[in-house]
Amino acid sequence: MLKADGFLLGAAQTGDDWVFRARFPEKSSVLSFRDSLVSSDINIDIQTITDDTEASPQFGVTDPQKEVLLLALNRGYFTVPRESSLSDLAAELGISSQAASERLRRGTRTLVQNTLAAPERPLVGSPPE
Repeated sequence: MLKADGFLLGAAQTGDDWVFRARFPEKSSVLSFRDSLVSSDINIDIQTITDDTEASPQFGVTDPQKEVLLLALNRGYFTVPRESSLSDLAAELGISSQAASERLRRGTRTLVQNTLAAPERPLVGSPPE
């Protein structure tokens, strides 16, 4: 049995190979895992290692995007029916409605990409494109 200081996010078979996406607390854990596999005569080819420690607390959202997203949440912009409008948010932030809309949409897109869609993006063992 092989144990690792990480967790599996996804796996898919491609032909005779398996592609895994996993998350480890630090790079040394990935390397220890790789060494354990190699010593067990299991071939592994790590394609990508991504350090997301800086993006993790905000999931890649910029500070201005975070500001408008949290304001929208706190002012009821996401409730049904809405308790505030995009114009209200923009006025409170002292920016145009267009700027508020762009920050809100880009921030929402980034959150979805880095949370719900993240398991679809392989980090470890992804096949080359």
